[in-house]
Amino acid sequence: MKNSRVTALSVGFVLLLFNSHSSCLGAEDISAQLSSAVENSKILPPGVKFTVRMEGDKVTVSTFQNAKANDNDCKIDAVLLARAVMVASKNQVRRVTAYFYGKDLSKYREVSVTQGDVTAYGIGKSSQEVLLKSLIVIPHGQTAGEGPARATLVQDKDLVSAIERSKVLSPGVGISVHVDNENERAYVSTFRNPKTDDNDCKIDAVLIARTVIDASNSQICRVTAYFYDRDLSYKEVAVTQGDVAAFGGGQSSKETLLSSLVVTPGRHQDGASLVKSQLQAESYANPGSSIRVTAGTGNELNIFAQVDPWVTDDDLKLDAFRYAKRSLAVAPKETTKVNVSFSDPVNKADTRNISFQVKDIQEIGRALQSALGASTISRIAPKTDLVTLRAVPGLLFERRESLIARIKELSGNGVGIQPFLNAFRAIEDLVPANDETKIAESINKLSEVLDKQDLALKNSKNLKISKTASPISAPAGAVAAPKSRWVLGNQPIIDREVLGDTQSYIRKMETEMATGFRSADENPRFLLVLDKVSQILRSNSRESDAASIEQRASQIRARKGK
Repeated sequence: MKNSRVTALSVGFVLLLFNSHSSCLGAEDISAQLSSAVENSKILPPGVKFTVRMEGDKVTVSTFQNAKANDNDCKIDAVLLARAVMVASKNQVRRVTAYFYGKDLSKYREVSVTQGDVTAYGIGKSSQEVLLKSLIVIPHGQTAGEGPARATLVQDKDLVSAIERSKVLSPGVGISVHVDNENERAYVSTFRNPKTDDNDCKIDAVLIARTVIDASNSQICRVTAYFYDRDLSYKEVAVTQGDVAAFGGGQSSKETLLSSLVVTPGRHQDGASLVKSQLQAESYANPGSSIRVTAGTGNELNIFAQVDPWVTDDDLKLDAFRYAKRSLAVAPKETTKVNVSFSDPVNKADTRNISFQVKDIQEIGRALQSALGASTISRIAPKTDLVTLRAVPGLLFERRESLIARIKELSGNGVGIQPFLNAFRAIEDLVPANDETKIAESINKLSEVLDKQDLALKNSKNLKISKTASPISAPAGAVAAPKSRWVLGNQPIIDREVLGDTQSYIRKMETEMATGFRSADENPRFLLVLDKVSQILRSNSRESDAASIEQRASQIRARKGK
């Protein structure tokens, strides 16, 4: 992708540079004031033309460079220009980017200086050597042999993998990366946690930029991160190699770095971009592969993705249908046809195309549902790490996070939580579909169940047994309150194991539940196991065995004062 600054300047830069520039700058009064400050500073040699352009709290200064100037000369001039501009703006300008052009206007050097750089140098926190080392000169328009040699171009998929390995973003959050190798830039798109603020976005952007720059062996000099909300509005943060170097080397504090970075809000306006973001966010694109969406002729939508050549045509049709079906959730209403093209990642000329009329997509979906209706899904719940368990970003995030907190609290009180975790995972599975009504209904149902469990736990704590009281067997015909067979948390208590050899089963439980405690009696779950075993024995008319178990449970409660 050609740099827009180069293409624009190739036509109008000379006129802009050598003629009056105040009428072309947008905010004429402010730009003219800053231009006067630069001219009065005498930083540039007399007669050297320059322009100043202001965009929000960022300023660009374009000028010609001395043919003998090296990178350090450009860095020093950039810092001095930045200081003059920031002083004149009463520190309202936070970033100044200087462009130093040669006689060939397609070749220039770019240096970006933040308010933090100027402040650190001005108060002596950063020496000239440290400052020069932290600033980065980005060359543009070089031909072969003029710049540092590159073994290979940086690939989108390599940076996606690097970001995923870095753990900067939450697991499962969609990531899209586009690399502009010619201009040494990378664009990273992901979804924003609803709880994060602008400073969180800035910190994540710096960490993402550091990962990208390291993974590219410093071939990428600027990273722009886009943090999307579910309505596909976004916040944009641009980070330079200099920002990362200054922060990593200690020349810039966290506060200085955050104040120098700018968060720019925005929103996608075209349907193709909306569809691309939707597919990337829901991980419909293969991990590490790029996806491209364009508006076709008429009211058609074109989706371009990559697939390995060994994938069969039948499987490809299903993948294409998934792309087409999900794209319609955000595509313009007037869309009548979706074309999906799959190319071989290596031999890009090998392409397979599948097209769907919009009116046929729903019919195909109904046919698939009918064909698969008899099939059932058996859910095998994985062992959950409660410490790291988090709700996925999306609708009703805060309410889903509160469910996790309640489940963790129950677990800490010795309550079996596997059924609650299963219900919570089912809620999380609803999030990608963005159906707020269904998600809210499922949250309300689980909340009601947790309310009942909280009440049962509270009532059980209120039942105090005297230390001198002897165990009392339940009256004949009385039915004990049912106890969950999931008191162990990750596995159920099986009736036949209890009834087969009760004492062997109790000894087995003692061994397992003593792990991490002085004895099994110290583990709050062991009492729940004894209660459940007693209940199973009584329900199978083995009152004497149950009484023995209940006596032990009573002794443990007496020692604990429960």
